[in-house]
Amino acid sequence: MVSVEFGHTSNKDKSGFVSNQRLLNGYAEAMGRAAKSSLPVYAVPGTSRFDQGDTGLDGPCRGMLYVYGKGLYVIAGTRAALFDDAGNATEVTGEIAGSGMVIMAANQETDPKVGIVADSVYYVLDTATNAIAAPGITTLPAPNSVTFLDGYLVFSIADGRIFHTALNDAETVNALSFATATSRSDGLRRIVTHRGALIALGEASLEIWENAGTTPFAFAPIRADIDIGCIAEHTVASVADSLLFVDHNGVVRQLTGSEPVRISTHAIERAIAALSWEERRALYAVYTHFNGHDFYAITSAYWTFEFDVATGLWHERASGDLEYWTARGHASFNGKVVIGSSLDASLHVLDDASYTESGQPYLFVAQSAPLHAFPNGLIVDQLDVDIIPGVGITSDDNEAADPKLMLDWSDDGGTTWTGGRVAALGRVGERFTVASFHQLGAAPRGGRTFRLASSSPVMRGILSAKARVRAIAP
Repeated sequence: MVSVEFGHTSNKDKSGFVSNQRLLNGYAEAMGRAAKSSLPVYAVPGTSRFDQGDTGLDGPCRGMLYVYGKGLYVIAGTRAALFDDAGNATEVTGEIAGSGMVIMAANQETDPKVGIVADSVYYVLDTATNAIAAPGITTLPAPNSVTFLDGYLVFSIADGRIFHTALNDAETVNALSFATATSRSDGLRRIVTHRGALIALGEASLEIWENAGTTPFAFAPIRADIDIGCIAEHTVASVADSLLFVDHNGVVRQLTGSEPVRISTHAIERAIAALSWEERRALYAVYTHFNGHDFYAITSAYWTFEFDVATGLWHERASGDLEYWTARGHASFNGKVVIGSSLDASLHVLDDASYTESGQPYLFVAQSAPLHAFPNGLIVDQLDVDIIPGVGITSDDNEAADPKLMLDWSDDGGTTWTGGRVAALGRVGERFTVASFHQLGAAPRGGRTFRLASSSPVMRGILSAKARVRAIAP
């Protein structure tokens, strides 16, 4: 018997004959050498519906922000609402024009004001009255992002200038309260707070600014020699005390101290490079956390790749029949992880007890590395998959009561697939189930890639796999 390395990660090479590993809607968990499997693979956590009743929201999620002592503010469509931790909504009056994603930050007033930048227009949400308005500050040029630090709402301007408000006053900006990021003439894409400093991201540069206590502008640069920028402002996310974003070359970076380290793989970078310039600019990120895993997902119209900080591995996400995950907008709120939707105004929470996306099934796929004996071909007599057995539940839904695992395979680097074999994952209590597949035929010298898949709404996990093979003389 030989081991078959099933997808702990998504890492497709330019040629599927080199590597065709894929992990869709699944993640690996490092368990150490004492475990039966040191790196088992599980289906990603499901979701359940968060919002209750009529919310007044009228379109896809554009952004959300938890404000301490108030609740969760969500902007979806042109409207906003305040949610308590039970998912009940309170109307926020006023509208935010456009449909693009927004960037939000709250100050430290007794009733905080939330600064919102949407399509280069600045709005203020007053949490005392739950009303939104555009103050029309003539001394503030059109901003493209906002953040908060040391009592100030701070704005980036596309031309490279940085402005800030008066101290804890969201509607006053001194015309002289600005400075310019000057390391390169590449403007600014985003300004964000990280570890008590401002990170000013240009298209091809990164500067770090700190509060210098000066007037009329409070901040000064402490480092301006990093020639790495940001291609898409909505890929910037604070994840586990680090800052992640997609840089100007289509590389995913992680900034922990002051050095942005590459964390993407060549497979991710090829996927980004295949996008048009406009599609790269439209990339956005969602940050979620679950049982010690910090997940950072970047989404285009064609895919979602998600990075697991705990393992340093990438996998893919997709909702239903779509090629991408529909999550958009994210917040941690009173022990819950809330995500919005790119399709509608619905809100959802990660739910360890759910094995669907709020009632909709999702497909879990693990694709193996090529199994080969080059320069010989192989006859595959048997494939045994060590699964988590007996995961069926008592249900009228046969998919849940008698869950299944599907197998197919490719002998041409993933171009075509055949097989259609099915094995049981085990009904409730069937704890000795093993998914075994027999008489799988001959594989050529280039090797064979196996693909396991299950859409059954139950816990799904793969520990390891072994194949009984015989070499074919060349």
